[in-house]
This record gives sequence, C-alpha cells and structure tokens, in this order.
Amino acid sequence: MAQGNDFHLLIIDDDPVVRESVKNFLEKSCWQAHTAENGFQGIQTAITLQPDLILLDVIMPELDGLQTLVQLKKMRKTRQTPVVIITGRIDAETLIGAGKRGAVNFISKPFARQDLLKKIEFVLRDQASPRASSTPSHAVLSEQPEGYPERDRIAARELVDLFYFSALQKADAHLWDELEVLIHDLQHYLGEDCPVSVAARLNAVKRAVQLQEFQTTINLLEETYPHLLEHSSRN
Repeated sequence: MAQGNDFHLLIIDDDPVVRESVKNFLEKSCWQAHTAENGFQGIQTAITLQPDLILLDVIMPELDGLQTLVQLKKMRKTRQTPVVIITGRIDAETLIGAGKRGAVNFISKPFARQDLLKKIEFVLRDQASPRASSTPSHAVLSEQPEGYPERDRIAARELVDLFYFSALQKADAHLWDELEVLIHDLQHYLGEDCPVSVAARLNAVKRAVQLQEFQTTINLLEETYPHLLEHSSRN
C-alpha cells in the first residue's frame, strides 16, 4: 500500500496526549496526519481537508464522537470518508450505534501503535478495492469469504474486529440469514486450526442466530469476541 504524501488522516480526539502521540507516530510512519481537539473543529477540518480517513474518539465533551459522526455523514464533502472510531468501550450498544451512523471499523483503547497502523492500512486497502464503491466495509467479510489470500495473518485481528463489528449490527437489525453467512465465512477463514473452545463458542452463536434469539445472540457475540481476538493474535 502506498503511503507517503498519498494519504491524509484526521485525528479527532479531545485528549491532547493521545492526539499528539498518534499524530507523531503516523507522521513517522510516513502518513500526513492532521488533528482536531473536538467534534466541531473536527467537522470543519474534515470539510476543508477532505481526508482519506478519520480516526474519531467516541467520548468527547459538547459534541461526542457519535454525534460528530452523524454530522460528517450528512455532509456531501465528508459522507464518503471512512471513519474508524476509537473507543475504550467495546460494548454492543456503542459499536451498534457507531455502525448505524456510518463508521466502518473500530479500534479499542488502549491500543498498540502497530495495531493502529495495521487497522489504518486494512481500512484504506478495503476502501481502495474495486467493490468498495458499491459494498459497505462491514459487508466485505460475508461478500467474499475466499478473498483472503493464504489466510492473511497480518490482517487477522482486523478481520476479527470487522466480523464482531458487523455481526453486532446485523444482530441488532435482525438480519438472521446474513448473520449466519457471516459466521460461516469466519469459520471458513479460521480453518482447521481453530481451537475447540473458540469453535464451540461460534457454534453457540450460530445456534442462537438460527433460533433468532436476539439478546442471546448479542450476549454470545460479546462473550466470543475476546476469544477470537486471542486466537487471531497467536497466528
């Protein structure tokens, strides 16, 4: 993936330490990084700059991240810009709310710098793909289960995050058939080396989906996510 001056990233975060540390790291990684200290400033900067990607903190005073996201998606100049939310809360309510408002992915605090870098590359690579113009990012996993050459371990965490993010949204919307396909695709991706305990948890989610038990599905997804993440980090 090209870096250098080709991509401009906007960081919207009210914490000056986080804001500046992320900016410095991204610049050292050869990205063009820009910052805004609150939602209002972030919207104005996004309109002027039209960045390739926005990293958006959820918890901010006055205009929080989800409210900022709503405004960004209303405006012609920013509605197509991919937004990755940064949050210390990975509960279903927060992630479902972000997904409904147009976020394409998330990264949880605290995060390692290399994880952030991989997340950015993953999202930008997805946005640059031929299907990106017609297929939302959260639909990619279920659209193309064969699209991960040689079981791309570099993107393992990103794929698990994307699965969790998308699955929560589909469960909330009661898209049972789509959710069952999504789980099947993830099982296909994990393959034969998937630990029995992780496979059992995914099968439990699938049973809840087949029975169309909404709250059970949400609860099992939240319970399964950290185990999927642990498995992906080992490979």
